[in-house]
Amino acid sequence: MRLLKELFEVHKELNPQLFEENKLKNEIRLRLVEIADMFVESLQEDNIPIKVYDYWLVGSNAAYNYTAESDIDVHIIVDMEQGVNPVILKLLYDYVKSSFNDKYDIIVKGHEVELYLEDIKSGAVTNGIYSLKQDKWIKVPEKQDPRVVEIEDTEIYKDTFEKYNSLKDEDCEQFLDDLYIMRKISLANDGEFGEGNLVFKQFRNTGYLQDLKDRKYKFKSKCYFSFFLRLFEEILAL
Repeated sequence: MRLLKELFEVHKELNPQLFEENKLKNEIRLRLVEIADMFVESLQEDNIPIKVYDYWLVGSNAAYNYTAESDIDVHIIVDMEQGVNPVILKLLYDYVKSSFNDKYDIIVKGHEVELYLEDIKSGAVTNGIYSLKQDKWIKVPEKQDPRVVEIEDTEIYKDTFEKYNSLKDEDCEQFLDDLYIMRKISLANDGEFGEGNLVFKQFRNTGYLQDLKDRKYKFKSKCYFSFFLRLFEEILAL
């Protein structure tokens, strides 16, 4: 298993596959906008309310600590207050996002594109933020000193991995939410090298994160199928 210390290289320049003179290449920007537009349109086609403010490129590929395995993280900045119960709205967003990612294998310059929906009020905690719609930096990334990290030796990783190994399918969604929250808090408090963020990255690098997403999607698909089947049976009984 690859140690996380191999992943934390800090470059002198932004990813040259994506950027030129600290500006996102136009063909890359347009492709990412196209992908985000496709996702938003899939929501609109299903009559799911969504109000979009911007698309943001964030994460390692909007900073200096990218690697060959780094995803291209695109955050769709939305207003979660759409006159719909926010819990239900989040469920709908998550379900469509899982279906979209499962349907499309989106790779740009060898990097997988990962879409997220973020409430405009939450505030992204990340080193760099590049607006795809405005074609400019919202937050210019800062260079950081490289570090050697062996996250698998830490108690937080061991505890998280132990929970993952005993996880039931119905608990995958909550476990994923906890991972993302842990990462966000870690980034806010300790930056890219915070333990919570490193645990998240190690789960992503080893394939555990994708496994969790797959299990969550399959479980929710079964739940939705059962719900609609019961609904159909009730309609027939009328």
